[in-house]
Amino acid sequence: MTESIIQENESLSPVTPQAQNPPGRWADWIVAAVYALVAILLTFPLVFQLGTNLRGASGIGDSYQNIWYMWWYGRALELGLDPSRTNLMYGLLPDVQVLISSILNGLLMWPVIKVFGPVAAYNMALLISFPLAGFFTYKLALEVMPRKDRLAAFAAGFFFAFSTYHFYRIEGHLGLLTIQWLPFYLWRLFRLRHQPGYLNAALAGLGFILAALSDLYYLGYFVLPVTVLFMAWFGLVERKQFWRWKENLRYFCLALVLGGVVSLFFYRFFLNLDPDLRQSVNNTTKDLYMLSADLLAYFFPTGQNPWFGKLTNPIFNTFQSIFPIEEAIFPGYILFILALAGLFIRKVRSKASYFWLALAGLAFVFSLGPRLHVAGNEFSFPLPYRFVYGVIPLLGNFRAPARLGLVVVLALAVLAAFTLAFGLGKLRAYAANRPVKLPVKRLAGPVIVAFILGLSLVETLTFNPPFATETVQTPQVERDIAAAPGDFKVLELPLGNNSQPLYYQISHQKRMVGGLATRISNRMTLSWDQATYLGMFNPAESSGVINNGQAIKAPGGPEIFPLDISFRQMLQENGIGYVTLRPGRAAFAWMQDYLVQELGLPTSQETLYGEPLLAWRLLPLADTTPVPVQPGQFRIRLGDGWNAGLGKSETGRLLRLAEQDAQFVVTPGTSGPATLNLRVTPYIRPQTIEVFLNGQLAGKMDGATAWQGLDASLPLQLQPGKNTIRLRSAQGCLRPFEVIPGSNDLRCISFAVEAVSIK
Repeated sequence: MTESIIQENESLSPVTPQAQNPPGRWADWIVAAVYALVAILLTFPLVFQLGTNLRGASGIGDSYQNIWYMWWYGRALELGLDPSRTNLMYGLLPDVQVLISSILNGLLMWPVIKVFGPVAAYNMALLISFPLAGFFTYKLALEVMPRKDRLAAFAAGFFFAFSTYHFYRIEGHLGLLTIQWLPFYLWRLFRLRHQPGYLNAALAGLGFILAALSDLYYLGYFVLPVTVLFMAWFGLVERKQFWRWKENLRYFCLALVLGGVVSLFFYRFFLNLDPDLRQSVNNTTKDLYMLSADLLAYFFPTGQNPWFGKLTNPIFNTFQSIFPIEEAIFPGYILFILALAGLFIRKVRSKASYFWLALAGLAFVFSLGPRLHVAGNEFSFPLPYRFVYGVIPLLGNFRAPARLGLVVVLALAVLAAFTLAFGLGKLRAYAANRPVKLPVKRLAGPVIVAFILGLSLVETLTFNPPFATETVQTPQVERDIAAAPGDFKVLELPLGNNSQPLYYQISHQKRMVGGLATRISNRMTLSWDQATYLGMFNPAESSGVINNGQAIKAPGGPEIFPLDISFRQMLQENGIGYVTLRPGRAAFAWMQDYLVQELGLPTSQETLYGEPLLAWRLLPLADTTPVPVQPGQFRIRLGDGWNAGLGKSETGRLLRLAEQDAQFVVTPGTSGPATLNLRVTPYIRPQTIEVFLNGQLAGKMDGATAWQGLDASLPLQLQPGKNTIRLRSAQGCLRPFEVIPGSNDLRCISFAVEAVSIK
C-alpha cells in the first residue's frame, strides 16, 4: 500500500532533485531556529522577562486565570486530589467543580512552575507555541506535498504560526494559544497513511492526545471532525487499500483507540458535571450566535491590526460578538491568493490538494455557526452547524464556532505550500537556464518567500511592536496573608471577574470567598447571597447595587428580609480573616464608605498598578460559631433555588428571583406559632405558589395575574432549630429569552419575592 501511495503522489507532480533532496542534515533544526528567532523578535523583550512580566498584567483578562488553572492541575495531582474540584475558590461552599479545559499545559509546564514559577511557565508556554506550531506545520506540509520543497513548507508553517488567530490569543486563553499539536496530529496521521506500522500508529495516537488535551475546544472543533473527514475521505478515495485490516486499518484503529481512551480519561469529569455546572454549561451554549464568525471577519484585518485597524474597526464594530478576540480569524490576502491560486494550476491540482480544500471549506462553513451573519445582520436560513453540533449530544456543549477559523488557516497554509512549491520549481528551472551567478540563483527563492511572508505579517499582526508587557506586582497585603498562620478565608472586593487574586492565591493558598471559574454557576454566586451582605458587592449579579450602593439604603437594609447580625459578625461566622478592596471605578466608592463604617479604617493601604488597594485584617479570628438567636427573634437565611443577585421592585424595595423551588432557612429564637409575611410577584405568566414548611404544605397563593404583586400572611408552626420554608411554583419556571422577544436573560425564573418577615 505504501508504495502505491508514493507512486501516486510522485506521478501527480514530478519532483526535481533540487527540491527533493534536503539542503543538509540540519535543515529541520535550522527551520525550527528561524521560527524561534522570529517569535522572539516579535515578542521582544518578553524573552528577557519570562519570570517577571505578563501581557496585560494590570487588566482583568484571562491571563491570571489561565496561570491559576495551569498551576492547580499540577498542584492537585501532587497532593493526590481531583484537579476538577477545588475549595480554594468560592470558599463558602465545601468545594466546586472547575472545568479545566487546557490539561496539557498543566501537565507539561508543572516542572517549569516548580523551578521557575508560574509566570515563567505561562510565558514559556506562550513563546514556544510559535516555533512549534510553525515547525509541525512545516513537517506536515513536507509530508503531504506532491512536490517536496522545504522553502514552501517553511512558508506554510509561518502562515499558521504567525496567524491573526494565534497572535490575538496572546491576550489570554492559554489553551487556545497552544495550537502546535494540531498540525502535529495531522502530520502523524498522514505519516501513518504513508507508512502503516505500530510506531506510527502510536505517534498518531500521541498526536490525538496532545491536540485534544491542549484545549477541550480543539477536541470538539479539530480532533473529532478532522479525524472523521480523514477516515471518510481516504476510506473512499483509497478504499481498496484503506479498509484492509492487516495491512492498514488495524493501525488506524489502534491510534484512534489509544487517543480516545487517554483523552477520555483526562476529560471524564465532563461526563459527570454537577447539576449547577451542567445548567451553566447549557446556558452558555446559547451564546452560539454571538460567538459565531461573521462572514466579513474572514476578509478584513482585525481592528487591532496596527496598520489597517483604524480602517477596519468600524466594520468589526457591526458584528454581533462582544469579544473581538473571537472574530480574529482573518487568514490574510496573501494566504488566500496563494492557497486558491493552485486551483487554477493544473499541475497543482491533485487528490492531495482536494482534501485540504475540503477541510478548509467545511471548517469555514461550520465556523459561521447555526446562521449566517454578515456585518452583524443575521439571515434566517440554517447552516450545517445546527444539524451536526446541535444534534450530537456532547458536541452541543461547544459554543464558539468562530474558533474553527484556525482550521481554515491551517488548511489554507498547506494549500499555499503546494502553490509555492510549483512556483519555486518554475523559478529554479528558469534560473538554471540563465547565465546568473550561483549565489543569486540560490537567494532568489528565499528572498521572494521572505518578501511574501513579510507582507503576510503586516496583515495578520494584532499588536504594535515592541511587545508590551507589565511587571507582575505582588502587593504587601498578599505577602502578609501568605505569612499569616491559621485556616482563614480571604474576601476580595468587589466580587466579580478580576482574576488577579487567583494568582496571589498561588502563594498564600488560603481559601477565597470569590473566584473566577471557567464556568460560573448560579450555585457559586448564590453562596455569597446565602452568607448575607456579600451579594451586594457583586455588581455583575445585583442590579440593585450598581447605582452607587443604593441597596444598603433600601427599606429593610441590604436584603429582602431583616438581618439579625452585623456585617462584622457575618465575616467572623464565615472565618474571613482578611478583606481587601480595590475601589477603582467611581461606582465602587460606596463600598469603601460602607467598609469603613462597619470595620473601621483599613489596616493597610497601598497602590497596585496605579490604583488604591485597601485591606482590613480581622485576625485573630474569635469563635466562628453562629451568633445565638435571641428569644422572640427570627434568623432568616436564603436556601437553595434562588437566582443569584438582588433586584429592585417598582416600589424601590429589594427583591429576589426564584427558580421553581426557592427555600428560606428560618431559625427561631423561640419555637412555636409565627406568621410569615411576604410579597410575591408571578413573572411572565400567572402562577400558583405553594408554601411548604419542613416538607408539609402550609398554604397557597394564587397569582392570577402575571407581573402583579400579591401580599400574603401565612401562619406557621416553627420547630426548635432550623426550619425550611419552600416556595414552589406549580407551573414551573421559564427562561425569559425563550418567551420574551429581544431578551437575553438565560435564567430560569418563576416569581419574585420581596418584603419577607416573620413575626
